[in-house]
Amino acid sequence: MLTVCAVLALARIDAVPPGSARTIGTVLIAVAVGLALSALWEMVEWAGWRFISDEIFVGYQDTIGEMAVGGVGAAVAGLVLTRVRVLRPDAA
Repeated sequence: MLTVCAVLALARIDAVPPGSARTIGTVLIAVAVGLALSALWEMVEWAGWRFISDEIFVGYQDTIGEMAVGGVGAAVAGLVLTRVRVLRPDAA
């Protein structure tokens, strides 16, 4: 959901190429945004482990697994965005 919101925000401010709403470009942008968000999540998770509780699991396998799943989820979100119209043409 965060990836979809971020991609829509980018489309709203014309930060993505025009007409990319129905192309593979949307999927690639969604994956990039999703991976960036998952990297931020991992940094927050690490900070929680470092400064709050050492019971938070932040091992290599955990980190890579979560980022991979985040990338796949973002790709699915991008595919959905190419198939479903989510921005109204009359939206300002």
